[in-house]
Amino acid sequence: MPERDVVSWNTMISGSAGIGCFKDGFSYYCQMKCAGVCPSQSSFVSVLKASVEMGSLGICRQVHGESFKYGLSCDLLVGNALLTVYVKLGEMKKSMEVLEGMHEFDEISIEILLRGYLHQGNSVCDAFELFRYSFVSQVPFSCYALSSLLSLCSSVDGFDHGVQIHGYIVKDGLSTNVSIVNSLITMYARSYYLDDAVCLFEDASSRDIVTWNSLIAGYAFNSRGEDGLGLLGWFMSSGMRLNESTFSSLLSCCATVTSLESAKEAHALIIKLRESKDVGIDNIILTMYCKRRSLDYASRVFNVLDERDAVSYNLMTGLFRNHGWYEESMRVLHLIQLEGFKVDEFTYSSLISSCSRLVDLEVGQQIHGCIMTTGFDMILPLGNSLLEMYSQCGQLKDMEKIVSEIDAPDVFTWNIMVMAYTSFGFFDKSFKLWGKMKESGVDLNEFSYCAMIDTCSYVEAPLVGEQIHARIKKLGLGSDTTLMNSMITMYSSCEKMEKASIIFEEIPLKDYVSWNALICGCAQNGFTEEAVKFYVLMNFSGFKPNDMTFASIFKCCAHHSMLLLSLQFHAEVIKTGFESDVAISNSIITIENSKASKNGVG
Repeated sequence: MPERDVVSWNTMISGSAGIGCFKDGFSYYCQMKCAGVCPSQSSFVSVLKASVEMGSLGICRQVHGESFKYGLSCDLLVGNALLTVYVKLGEMKKSMEVLEGMHEFDEISIEILLRGYLHQGNSVCDAFELFRYSFVSQVPFSCYALSSLLSLCSSVDGFDHGVQIHGYIVKDGLSTNVSIVNSLITMYARSYYLDDAVCLFEDASSRDIVTWNSLIAGYAFNSRGEDGLGLLGWFMSSGMRLNESTFSSLLSCCATVTSLESAKEAHALIIKLRESKDVGIDNIILTMYCKRRSLDYASRVFNVLDERDAVSYNLMTGLFRNHGWYEESMRVLHLIQLEGFKVDEFTYSSLISSCSRLVDLEVGQQIHGCIMTTGFDMILPLGNSLLEMYSQCGQLKDMEKIVSEIDAPDVFTWNIMVMAYTSFGFFDKSFKLWGKMKESGVDLNEFSYCAMIDTCSYVEAPLVGEQIHARIKKLGLGSDTTLMNSMITMYSSCEKMEKASIIFEEIPLKDYVSWNALICGCAQNGFTEEAVKFYVLMNFSGFKPNDMTFASIFKCCAHHSMLLLSLQFHAEVIKTGFESDVAISNSIITIENSKASKNGVG
């Protein structure tokens, strides 16, 4: 063309950007400037579109500066294009500055910014400030913008803002708009005000499929699956047809049902409504029965699955492990081997945990071999499971080899090691590891302290025990019942019954272990009268003596020839049904022998 005007250049810039040739579009913009043609409003809108798609913040800022130079940065269309640029590039603070510098903005400007805040997901306060700025500027939020803003308020943190927006909606006469009602239902449900969401649903003058889906999803979110499933009959009678979102929400409700009967009803509902086989849906059914601890129904579902994935196997092995059905876990392992299925680290972790409980070293080593063959990294759950298995089986060298392969041992790793060394009498190693734990900066938990207190009990190391006790008090853990019970045992083992008694008195919530630890300590250290006194107090406090209590009391009676008192306790044992306990029986035999000896029976 012999002569090119701004329209010609704009056509080339917008055309190139329109077919995805963004660099060409920007090149035409640069050539236009070199040719001495002043960019127009359309030039900047087109070149900004090309610039943002190129992903170059530097170019966008350059174009922004040039729009300011030509006095067009405050123009509505150019301003909206700049807003789009900064929002897409994540520069939300800059985009708000652009909005504040525009001579005028409209609903589209608001919606562009809201999309950015929605994408960020944590900008409730900023979005609410935008709402206030818009209100002051007398630019009303569109229904779409209000729905988007309510979506951002759909959390506990944003709830107060959501309530204020709800007030504005009512005042502005928008409370009958179905899309706004849907957003309000979601906002209240996700902020744990489900009853308010139900009231909105019931008061709605019109409902669409999203209205129903919002409330069903709200029931699922609040773990009221039965109520969500109960809506289905009403939903069907309203003439609505289920869509993918409805079915997804119903499945979420199924995952939160609280009884086995509800789970069975939900299962029947899924079979009725599902259009095709899907392993994801089958896993939701499995999850329902696993949460209800129903081995029978979970096994039935698992056994008839046309397809299983890692989630299916993890659910079953986790169910068996968590509820003590360790042999069943081994059957799943056999099935995995038969099918040649490649499971993940978490499946192996569950299976190894079952080997630990069964003290099955042979199978545990086979699984360890499979892990090494598949080349899995020694992630913490897997490494800790292997550590526990080898420690339970007494294979401390294997345990030490595993810990050397874990990149970043955590507190559970250290705890397993300390407890293993203590259990097998390697107390020096326990103390050395304790020092290493403190030096490593790992956050110790109550189990760490319990493990070391137990070590002190075995080796009668009161000085170390007292240091740990001081540390526990400094950390504010002095009211932890489990820790204090261990301290009672430790001080009793170190013949410091006065300190053990003080700790007992300081425990705010005593349990059976607390009473038994003190009574046992008194019995071990020859404080017979104190043991009997605490036995009586235990009864008055509402704790009925158990086998451990009676074993300690009979030990006192046997050592101190308290024959009359032993007869009273023997009657109590018969009354409570503990006479078959081996430890108690042995103590009774010792007392009877002592009695016979006194009477001259040989």
